[in-house]
Amino acid sequence: MPALHRSGLAAAAAQGGQAVVRQWPGRPFPLVRGADAGSAPLALAPDLQTSIAEMRLAEGDAVQLMVLKVQGGCITPDELIGRYARLENADFPQPDNPDPVRYRVVHLDGVRVSFGFLGGGPGCLAHVVFNPQGR
Repeated sequence: MPALHRSGLAAAAAQGGQAVVRQWPGRPFPLVRGADAGSAPLALAPDLQTSIAEMRLAEGDAVQLMVLKVQGGCITPDELIGRYARLENADFPQPDNPDPVRYRVVHLDGVRVSFGFLGGGPGCLAHVVFNPQGR
């Protein structure tokens, strides 16, 4: 996911909504403090794009959470381990979920970045969550 790696979105999420908009690699989305904001689909790589990009803002422009749902090419946990040396498992029980999500977490620029992979086996990346509060 070169676009996420180079874009500085993790650092921007720690700085606030306006910083995210300045770093956003696609068409920016409107910001309303104390509300949710969303963006049009965004190409992350030639065969990978977001289907949904959302950001939750608190009062005062603080980013509470930013979620990117991805589709297209398959990125496996092993591919991310090659890019992020400190990637950790962060799975939790999901007894009622017929297609459980497996999580890998890394801290970038003071922000907890969680990568969610669907299904059994290696699974493909399904979403990325930026959590400035999860330091």
